[in-house]
Amino acid sequence: MANVQLKRGQQTQVDVTFIADGDTDAFNFSSGYTAELVIRRKAGNSFNGELIDTLISASSGTGANRITFTYTTAGPNIQLLWSTAQADALPNEAATIYGDLKVTYDSQVKHSFRIPFDIIPEII
Repeated sequence: MANVQLKRGQQTQVDVTFIADGDTDAFNFSSGYTAELVIRRKAGNSFNGELIDTLISASSGTGANRITFTYTTAGPNIQLLWSTAQADALPNEAATIYGDLKVTYDSQVKHSFRIPFDIIPEII
């Protein structure tokens, strides 16, 4: 999988399609699922570096409404969203950062994905 490119200062929507093992259709997250994506710099061999951004599916809190679930059998079924202002908050440097997307149901993490992102700096 290639890294997802995020251009600093530009509104972005990243579409993700998750298909469970053994299935041929996109997974249906439409009822009762929540999600959180924490994006950090890698520090040495650790993914506990500087916090870059947090996105959540909840309707309130930091990063609220920046993950949405959609559903069609062909996907995508997860959307990650950055408004222009949220993208302005990204570091203005070429960097590879990493996010862990956790999808939760009934207070249990059911699916977890590591997603690499490349930040493309903005010319100011």
